[in-house]
Amino acid sequence: MALDFLRDNKIGEKRKVGKEVIVIGGGNVAMDVAREALRLQNMQYSDEKVVTKTVSLEDWDIMPATEEEIEEAKAEGIQFNPGWGPKEVSVDEKGQVKGLLCMKVKSVFDDQGRFAPTFYEEKEMFLEGDMVIEAIGQAPDFSFIPRKFFDKFEFTAMQKVKIDQKGMTSIPGVFAGGDIVNTDLDAVTAIADAKLASEGIDRYLLR
Repeated sequence: MALDFLRDNKIGEKRKVGKEVIVIGGGNVAMDVAREALRLQNMQYSDEKVVTKTVSLEDWDIMPATEEEIEEAKAEGIQFNPGWGPKEVSVDEKGQVKGLLCMKVKSVFDDQGRFAPTFYEEKEMFLEGDMVIEAIGQAPDFSFIPRKFFDKFEFTAMQKVKIDQKGMTSIPGVFAGGDIVNTDLDAVTAIADAKLASEGIDRYLLR
């Protein structure tokens, strides 16, 4: 939904937005969607009060969006609600969106660094809104890695796979790059990681 929303607006098919938009997500795509939504609100409701809010599982210290994206979103007036997870979208008898019921997040990752959110069921918050846009990024899929190997990975404070200066993980002979090792989450960085890893693999095999 998020990428369709951004694509349509980029090619000139401006989406109709609500006066109170809620964007679910804490990554760079969510920041882009929120800022685009707010700009559309200002064009479509120039004389009315509008607001765009984000809600994300991640709190400030582990939010996946870059600091630059977050600061630019704040500067444009985006409201943040970090550390809350969506429970259900509330609608009225006519099917119109009324808002989003959220639960306070207890933890986002488990002890092994895997994405496994838990919540305080008794702590809820209701965000009023007339439009909800989901902008949740894709999490790395480690399911193909045998548990006995996965448990040997070391992770950074941002829950990224830790690598050395040659791109090698804590498992000798296993190299990694891209979104699972860095927070930039862009193609340029991923390509640079691939170059680093390929050079590291070459040196490793020739040692």
